[in-house]
Amino acid sequence: MSLRRELTYDDWDQVLSDLRKLAAGNTPHGKWNLTQSVKHLNDWLTFPMDGFPQAHIPIRWMLAAMRLTVGKSTLKKIISSRKMSDGVPTMPQTVYADDDQAQAAAVSQIEGSIERFRSHSGPIHASPIFGEMDKHTAEQLQLVHFAHHLSWLTPNND
Repeated sequence: MSLRRELTYDDWDQVLSDLRKLAAGNTPHGKWNLTQSVKHLNDWLTFPMDGFPQAHIPIRWMLAAMRLTVGKSTLKKIISSRKMSDGVPTMPQTVYADDDQAQAAAVSQIEGSIERFRSHSGPIHASPIFGEMDKHTAEQLQLVHFAHHLSWLTPNND
């Protein structure tokens, strides 16, 4: 039996409410604790606003091939199903060591990044895998990504 929560977010207020519950106490059921998850999510939330890191050339070619073949259809599937696949590799620089001492700072940082994303009126940088997208599509992808990772954490006072 999986202890993973069935979780879908429709807006940032739901994310912030859940983050506050998790910050008050939680039980992780996956590989990452709240701090690790939030730091990872913060990175991916800021990339569309600030630009994605440049991958090494062989990885760039692979990402370009994915973007040109399955990128758009995968993005549509993620957004329509409100689900992301488990076990998909991520950039190593967005995977953090276990550091529960940094939880309050990580949660505070992501709250600020969420507010920044909400009010962002500049361009949305193209995703290395999914390509160009408008802010609404980027937001929907982010909400699915947040639910994907935070579903592995259960609030202790729920």
